[in-house]
Amino acid sequence: MLVILNPRLITIADMVPKCRLVCDIGTDHAYLPIFLLEKRVCQKAIVTEINQGPLNIACSNISKKNLQNHVEAVLGDGIKALEKSLYLKDNKYEDFAIVIAGMGGNLIVRILEEGINYAQKAKTIILQPMSKLEIVYEWLMKHGFDIIDEELVKDGNKLYNVLAVKWTGIEKTYNPIDLYISRRLVEKKDPLLKEYIYWKITVLDKIITGLKNSKDYEQEEDNEKGYLARLINIKHEMMGILELLQ
Repeated sequence: MLVILNPRLITIADMVPKCRLVCDIGTDHAYLPIFLLEKRVCQKAIVTEINQGPLNIACSNISKKNLQNHVEAVLGDGIKALEKSLYLKDNKYEDFAIVIAGMGGNLIVRILEEGINYAQKAKTIILQPMSKLEIVYEWLMKHGFDIIDEELVKDGNKLYNVLAVKWTGIEKTYNPIDLYISRRLVEKKDPLLKEYIYWKITVLDKIITGLKNSKDYEQEEDNEKGYLARLINIKHEMMGILELLQ
């Protein structure tokens, strides 16, 4: 029987391209690579964890599925842990994908920066940030990574972004709105886009109200007031996108 995934992990799995090797960074229980191996999306997998305890749990789940001969477990931090991999030694597996899911945006950016050599070689990188998505968008565009696909998924009461990216080496130009609502989601008219934008507007409204109600607002420097004006403009652009989607 196939391992059962929640909607968030199913969406991530659906974005992984058929390849020889999948590297699941911070694998947790290893449910995703087990699923991908059982569905024959990949032939082999590498799972990494920064701590031995979670890695042991992942290895136990892999053994229960009798997949230990198809999975390499590596103890280490982020993508740079792949330096210890025997599977990737001497570029044995050139056709590989990387998954970095369930982490904050700042951590994802650090992991990509520290493992940039592997990130640039990957067939595809699947990213699922839990926060600070705008930081991830900006880093990707400034460092030559193209968002080849993106999808919204609802799991419980939360909405998540799942991105498939690939390094092209071409830096992208962008507008402030692109860091909050990606062009890819708008282009494909994602079914959850309206709900997502309404949620983003609610979040922006709270930030805008907080800034306006700040006791020190009148004494704030011009750059702080510029930040407020920028957020208000982004909100108006979001409302414009909603009108186009009606």
